[in-house]
Amino acid sequence: MLKYQSPIYFFFNKDNPEIAKAVNEGLKVMRKSGEFDELFFKYNGDFIKNAHLHDKIIIELKNNQLPKLTPVDDKSLWLSLEQVP
Repeated sequence: MLKYQSPIYFFFNKDNPEIAKAVNEGLKVMRKSGEFDELFFKYNGDFIKNAHLHDKIIIELKNNQLPKLTPVDDKSLWLSLEQVP
């Protein structure tokens, strides 16, 4: 299995920064409470489970296309195999 970091970004109208701030704060609250992971696995858990990730040989690739400001060192933003049921 090939594994590499591939973030998803949300873009907002630069003339209305309050919306971006509210979404960002809401996502932080959801991540901290565990609600984000709960929703993520509710909608993606079966796909991940059926992939049998724990039985795979994993080859990690570096994604050289990531924007320089991508928070690659913030482990809380990336799915890890330890999180997979």
